[in-house]
Amino acid sequence: MSDWHRRMQNYFSKEYQEVVVSHKGITHRADVIIGDIVIEFQNSPLSAEEFYERNKFYTECGYRVAWVINLIEPYNEERLYHQRINDSDRYMKWNYPKKFLEHGPLPQNKKSKISIWISIDDDPEVEGFISRVIWSSQDYDIPNYKVIKLSANEIDLSSKFVPQELFYWKNDWVKYYLKNLPSYSTKVAWKKGCPKVQYICPKSNIFGLKVWGDGGCKYCNHCGVIVENNYKKRSFDIYCCYPNTLEDGPYEIDD
Repeated sequence: MSDWHRRMQNYFSKEYQEVVVSHKGITHRADVIIGDIVIEFQNSPLSAEEFYERNKFYTECGYRVAWVINLIEPYNEERLYHQRINDSDRYMKWNYPKKFLEHGPLPQNKKSKISIWISIDDDPEVEGFISRVIWSSQDYDIPNYKVIKLSANEIDLSSKFVPQELFYWKNDWVKYYLKNLPSYSTKVAWKKGCPKVQYICPKSNIFGLKVWGDGGCKYCNHCGVIVENNYKKRSFDIYCCYPNTLEDGPYEIDD
């Protein structure tokens, strides 16, 4: 077990580590199991056959599987690097991606019981942060991971988080952040019945909300959540919590 593997595993209580699962005469020892979620930390080489078999085994046992893959070395060596695509800075290009990943489901399959996460930072202060791969380029419906897109919502394993977050998509994150906001009002142009008065900024009293630039919601501490709509380019839903303020807001969601 590598030092990275051990550190990641130790973010969880001992009772959740090294859990033995047996099914149809086959036994595996999971790195971490919490509820119906298996978390596997992958640092050493893994064959395609073992990756496929382990996913099949755990899902047949009723588990969902979150893989956390150590990519610190290829990231530091610039074999994995950020590249802005379609006005998004969430994309990365990956030279020589791990071949075993081709034997899993497409990460953009929202019904999949398998999620892929990557660790790319060896700074001790942020080492627990991991990012989910929510999209991969593909060859004939087979993911190749030559280009990937990461979720806007990282998870910090070193802090308290709900394991179900390992499988959250956009709507889940919106509900999660709105639940934790102070009172808010919804400003979304496409929702039927939203009165026009909702699109006047309650702080500046100026008609028409904008995300960026001078006076943009992204830089306003009264803005709670900004959601980019995939169905309409450069379209956003804005959830304002004025007159309440957020020190760390707004939360941006673009999955």
